[in-house]
Amino acid sequence: MKLFWFEHPSVRAICAFVLFTIIAMTIGIITVCLGLPKRSDEKCQIQFKRTSQTVIIHDSLPLHVAIGDFNNDTNLDLVIANSGTSNIGIRQGYGNGTFSSEITYSTGFESSPYWVTVKDFNNDTLLDIAVANYGTHNIGIFLGHGNGYFSDQLTFSLGSSRPVSLVIGDF
Repeated sequence: MKLFWFEHPSVRAICAFVLFTIIAMTIGIITVCLGLPKRSDEKCQIQFKRTSQTVIIHDSLPLHVAIGDFNNDTNLDLVIANSGTSNIGIRQGYGNGTFSSEITYSTGFESSPYWVTVKDFNNDTLLDIAVANYGTHNIGIFLGHGNGYFSDQLTFSLGSSRPVSLVIGDF
């Protein structure tokens, strides 16, 4: 009496595949279950310090933040893409977790900036800001003066493209 799977090679292949799959899944499940770290009921030891609240204009719709030292005081400053008010905001850091009031620079009527990034674009060793202006289909560049202030925006059209992010690099 011959067994069915010995007479049909395709049935042998299917049986071998099913057996291999079952073994592989079993090994995978055991590896995951035994490899997981043990549950710890310890409480988080990180203590957050309450800082003073900073007022953000309710309709500014901040979408992105980048960090740099814009006034060369070795403290980190912030630049914020305010899509709702079509501007960028600069907040100078004091080095103690607090920031100055926002200084704004227009990105153009209904420009809706989505993204900001920071780099020295004109090789003067001072940080500049690039902005992805979704509403006006362009990239804006604010050249830094090294004292926390910037020149008016220079724009570069993207035709009908609507930028939502930027990546800076030497391509």
